Amino acid sequence: MKFLLLLGVSGVGKSTIIKNLLGIDHKFVYIKPYTNRPLRPGEVEKNYMSTVELKKLISAGDILIMNKIYGFLYATPKNSIFECLANGKYPLLDFPIQRLAEVQKLLPNSIYSVYILPENIEELKKRLTHGRINRLDFAINEISSIEKKELTGYDDVVINYHGKSIETSNFIYNSFINSFNKA
Repeated sequence: MKFLLLLGVSGVGKSTIIKNLLGIDHKFVYIKPYTNRPLRPGEVEKNYMSTVELKKLISAGDILIMNKIYGFLYATPKNSIFECLANGKYPLLDFPIQRLAEVQKLLPNSIYSVYILPENIEELKKRLTHGRINRLDFAINEISSIEKKELTGYDDVVINYHGKSIETSNFIYNSFINSFNKA
Protein backbone atom coordinates (compact mmCIF):
# COMPACT_ATOMS: atom_id res chain seq x y z
CA MET A 1 0.00 0.00 0.00
CA LYS A 2 1.01 3.58 -0.59
CA PHE A 3 -0.10 6.93 0.67
CA LEU A 4 -0.63 10.13 -1.22
CA LEU A 5 1.19 13.37 -0.52
CA LEU A 6 -0.21 16.52 -2.08
CA LEU A 7 2.48 19.17 -2.45
CA GLY A 8 2.04 22.79 -3.43
CA VAL A 9 1.87 26.31 -2.14
CA SER A 10 -0.92 27.90 -0.11
CA GLY A 11 -3.89 28.84 -2.26
CA VAL A 12 -3.33 26.27 -4.99
CA GLY A 13 -6.49 24.31 -4.07
CA LYS A 14 -5.12 21.35 -2.11
CA SER A 15 -8.00 21.42 0.40
CA THR A 16 -10.57 21.25 -2.39
CA ILE A 17 -8.69 18.42 -4.08
CA ILE A 18 -8.53 16.55 -0.76
CA LYS A 19 -12.32 16.85 -0.37
CA ASN A 20 -12.78 15.62 -3.94
CA LEU A 21 -10.47 12.63 -3.44
CA LEU A 22 -12.32 11.64 -0.26
CA GLY A 23 -15.49 11.58 -2.36
CA ILE A 24 -13.92 9.64 -5.24
CA ASP A 25 -12.72 6.70 -3.16
CA HIS A 26 -13.77 5.77 0.39
CA LYS A 27 -10.32 4.25 0.97
CA PHE A 28 -8.77 7.71 1.27
CA VAL A 29 -8.36 8.98 4.81
CA TYR A 30 -7.15 12.53 5.32
CA ILE A 31 -4.45 12.66 7.99
CA LYS A 32 -4.97 15.90 9.88
CA PRO A 33 -1.76 17.52 11.07
CA TYR A 34 -1.47 18.87 14.57
CA THR A 35 -0.63 22.56 14.79
CA ASN A 36 -0.03 25.16 17.45
CA ARG A 37 -1.53 27.79 15.14
CA PRO A 38 -4.95 28.92 16.33
CA LEU A 39 -7.52 27.48 13.94
CA ARG A 40 -9.47 29.83 11.69
CA PRO A 41 -13.26 29.95 12.12
CA GLY A 42 -14.70 26.80 10.53
CA GLU A 43 -11.28 25.24 9.89
CA VAL A 44 -11.45 21.46 10.32
CA GLU A 45 -8.43 20.31 8.25
CA LYS A 46 -6.07 20.55 11.23
CA ASN A 47 -6.09 19.68 14.92
CA TYR A 48 -5.01 22.40 17.34
CA MET A 49 -2.55 21.38 20.02
CA SER A 50 -0.45 23.48 22.38
CA THR A 51 3.31 23.63 21.90
CA VAL A 52 3.77 21.68 25.14
CA GLU A 53 1.43 18.92 23.93
CA LEU A 54 3.22 18.77 20.57
CA LYS A 55 6.60 18.43 22.28
CA LYS A 56 5.25 15.55 24.39
CA LEU A 57 4.16 13.72 21.23
CA ILE A 58 7.58 14.28 19.67
CA SER A 59 9.30 12.92 22.79
CA ALA A 60 7.03 9.87 22.73
CA GLY A 61 7.95 9.18 19.08
CA ASP A 62 4.38 9.69 17.88
CA ILE A 63 5.26 12.29 15.22
CA LEU A 64 6.58 11.35 11.79
CA ILE A 65 7.66 14.83 10.69
CA MET A 66 7.56 18.24 12.37
CA ASN A 67 7.43 21.35 10.16
CA LYS A 68 7.65 25.02 11.00
CA ILE A 69 5.69 27.12 8.52
CA TYR A 70 5.08 30.86 8.90
CA GLY A 71 6.25 30.61 12.51
CA PHE A 72 3.87 27.81 13.54
CA LEU A 73 4.49 24.12 14.13
CA TYR A 74 2.77 21.44 12.06
CA ALA A 75 3.19 17.80 13.05
CA THR A 76 2.32 14.69 11.07
CA PRO A 77 0.93 11.94 13.34
CA LYS A 78 2.78 8.70 12.62
CA ASN A 79 0.26 6.25 14.08
CA SER A 80 -2.61 7.54 11.95
CA ILE A 81 -0.66 6.75 8.77
CA PHE A 82 0.27 3.23 9.89
CA GLU A 83 -3.29 2.47 11.05
CA CYS A 84 -4.65 3.47 7.64
CA LEU A 85 -2.11 1.37 5.79
CA ALA A 86 -2.76 -1.63 8.06
CA ASN A 87 -6.50 -1.34 7.32
CA GLY A 88 -6.03 -1.18 3.54
CA LYS A 89 -6.78 2.54 3.41
CA TYR A 90 -4.92 5.30 1.55
CA PRO A 91 -3.55 7.97 3.89
CA LEU A 92 -3.79 11.40 2.26
CA LEU A 93 -1.62 14.31 3.38
CA ASP A 94 -1.05 17.94 2.46
CA PHE A 95 2.72 18.21 2.78
CA PRO A 96 5.53 20.75 2.20
CA ILE A 97 7.91 19.82 -0.61
CA GLN A 98 10.85 20.99 1.50
CA ARG A 99 10.38 17.90 3.71
CA LEU A 100 9.62 15.40 0.93
CA ALA A 101 13.08 13.78 0.82
CA GLU A 102 13.01 13.28 4.58
CA VAL A 103 9.68 11.46 4.62
CA GLN A 104 10.74 9.40 1.59
CA LYS A 105 13.76 8.19 3.58
CA LEU A 106 11.59 7.34 6.58
CA LEU A 107 9.03 5.44 4.48
CA PRO A 108 10.73 4.27 1.28
CA ASN A 109 8.54 2.97 -1.55
CA SER A 110 5.37 3.90 0.36
CA ILE A 111 4.67 7.36 -1.02
CA TYR A 112 3.15 8.76 -4.18
CA SER A 113 3.59 12.53 -4.33
CA VAL A 114 2.01 15.07 -6.64
CA TYR A 115 3.04 18.71 -6.89
CA ILE A 116 0.06 20.94 -7.67
CA LEU A 117 0.70 24.15 -9.59
CA PRO A 118 -1.73 27.05 -9.95
CA GLU A 119 -3.03 27.93 -13.38
CA ASN A 120 -0.93 31.11 -13.21
CA ILE A 121 0.41 33.60 -10.67
CA GLU A 122 -2.52 35.99 -11.21
CA GLU A 123 -4.98 33.26 -10.21
CA LEU A 124 -2.85 32.50 -7.15
CA LYS A 125 -2.83 36.19 -6.17
CA LYS A 126 -6.65 36.15 -6.17
CA ARG A 127 -6.61 33.22 -3.75
CA LEU A 128 -4.00 34.73 -1.45
CA THR A 129 -5.54 38.13 -0.88
CA HIS A 130 -5.69 37.76 2.88
CA GLY A 131 -3.15 40.50 3.51
CA ARG A 132 -0.24 38.13 3.91
CA ILE A 133 2.24 39.24 1.29
CA ASN A 134 4.89 36.88 2.68
CA ARG A 135 2.72 33.87 1.72
CA LEU A 136 2.48 35.14 -1.84
CA ASP A 137 6.20 35.87 -2.04
CA PHE A 138 6.98 32.43 -0.63
CA ALA A 139 4.60 30.83 -3.14
CA ILE A 140 6.11 32.65 -6.12
CA ASN A 141 9.62 31.62 -5.04
CA GLU A 142 8.62 27.99 -4.56
CA ILE A 143 6.84 27.81 -7.93
CA SER A 144 9.89 29.35 -9.59
CA SER A 145 12.06 26.65 -7.98
CA ILE A 146 9.72 23.95 -9.29
CA GLU A 147 9.81 25.39 -12.81
CA LYS A 148 13.63 25.58 -12.72
CA LYS A 149 13.76 21.97 -11.42
CA GLU A 150 15.53 23.13 -8.25
CA LEU A 151 12.95 21.30 -6.12
CA THR A 152 12.46 17.70 -7.22
CA GLY A 153 11.65 14.25 -5.91
CA TYR A 154 7.89 14.21 -6.50
CA ASP A 155 6.24 11.63 -8.75
CA ASP A 156 4.01 13.92 -10.81
CA VAL A 157 3.04 17.55 -11.43
CA VAL A 158 -0.44 18.76 -12.24
CA ILE A 159 -1.87 22.21 -12.92
CA ASN A 160 -5.06 22.96 -11.02
CA TYR A 161 -6.96 25.12 -13.50
CA HIS A 162 -9.59 27.50 -12.13
CA GLY A 163 -12.95 25.70 -11.98
CA LYS A 164 -11.40 22.32 -12.87
CA SER A 165 -10.65 20.83 -9.45
CA ILE A 166 -12.78 17.73 -10.17
CA GLU A 167 -10.75 17.01 -13.31
CA THR A 168 -7.51 17.65 -11.40
CA SER A 169 -8.64 15.33 -8.60
CA ASN A 170 -9.58 12.56 -11.04
CA PHE A 171 -6.18 12.88 -12.74
CA ILE A 172 -4.40 12.61 -9.38
CA TYR A 173 -6.55 9.65 -8.36
CA ASN A 174 -5.86 7.75 -11.58
CA SER A 175 -2.13 8.48 -11.37
CA PHE A 176 -2.08 7.31 -7.75
CA ILE A 177 -3.92 4.05 -8.51
CA ASN A 178 -1.74 3.41 -11.57
CA SER A 179 1.38 3.85 -9.41
CA PHE A 180 0.53 0.51 -7.71
CA ASN A 181 1.09 -1.25 -11.03
CA LYS A 182 4.52 0.37 -11.43
CA ALA A 183 5.76 -0.71 -8.00
